[in-house]
Amino acid sequence: MKIVDAVWEQRNLGVKTCEVTVEQEDTLEEVNSACDDLSNRYEYLVFKIPSNRSDLVLPMQSKNFQLIESAVTTMTDLQNLNVSDRYARFSKQISYQRFIDCGV
Repeated sequence: MKIVDAVWEQRNLGVKTCEVTVEQEDTLEEVNSACDDLSNRYEYLVFKIPSNRSDLVLPMQSKNFQLIESAVTTMTDLQNLNVSDRYARFSKQISYQRFIDCGV
C-alpha cells in the first residue's frame, strides 16, 4: 500500500488530503486498518483500488466511500489473432501498435 500526503489536492480542495494506492497483496484487514487510521488524520481520503480487487469495493462503500471511476485494460496477441471466418475480413483492416506499460 502506498500512502501519499496529497498536497496538490489540499491546494485544490482546501482540506488535508491523503491518497492511498492499494496493491495486489494488500489484505482487506490492512486496507480497513489504514482507512481507520487515516480517517483520524485527514479530512479527505482517496483510495485507488486495482480493478481486479472488486472484493474491496463493497467494504469501502460500507465506510461511505463512493466508486468514482473504473478502468480496465485488456491485452491480446494480435500477431497470432484467431478469428472466426465471419470476422476474418475485418481482421485484415485492423491496425495495431506496441503498447509500453508506463505503470499508470
